[in-house]
Amino acid sequence: MMDWIKKYNVWRKGKKGIVYAPFVVLFVFSLALASRQYEEGTGELSGTVLDITTGLRWTKCSMMAGGAIDESSDCSGTAELYTWENSVAVCRSLTFKGKKWRLPNIRELQSIVTYYKKIDPFFDSLKVSQIDLTYFPNIPRGTESGFYHSHYWSSSTYREDKARAWSFDFLWGASPGRWKTQTSFVRCVSGPE
Repeated sequence: MMDWIKKYNVWRKGKKGIVYAPFVVLFVFSLALASRQYEEGTGELSGTVLDITTGLRWTKCSMMAGGAIDESSDCSGTAELYTWENSVAVCRSLTFKGKKWRLPNIRELQSIVTYYKKIDPFFDSLKVSQIDLTYFPNIPRGTESGFYHSHYWSSSTYREDKARAWSFDFLWGASPGRWKTQTSFVRCVSGPE
């Protein structure tokens, strides 16, 4: 798989003039296969998803309040928002299916996403992301400054500012650097196996 990384500054010219983005965003556009190879855990491993390509085992559902894991088949539990420090601790302390869990780094988090091109009337074209909802159902949404988001924390600290860490927004397909005191959703990873 080949990746292109493009960093946009806070100003971007669109069809309707200059657009202001409140943070610098790192977009990763991938030429990925349309269908990824996943295997849903069964028996002892139910509630997990194995990415056969990377060998990483993921929690199927997002983390809930108090570090609880949603074990429903459709991930219908209420996902919790965590600060970065709490998200690292929640994954490290997770005892689930006999695995050693951790918060994924930004590359691992981006690896469960497939990108495709979408034509948009405002921008010439956009690359948007899609997580396979068959294996990772019910991606939660939060609101921030009046906008919907689906930010998930990564363990990767922002190189330019140690008070920030990379997250991935499954709704917008972007990887913004967020303040570690802000809150985001959490999905833990184990492996590779």
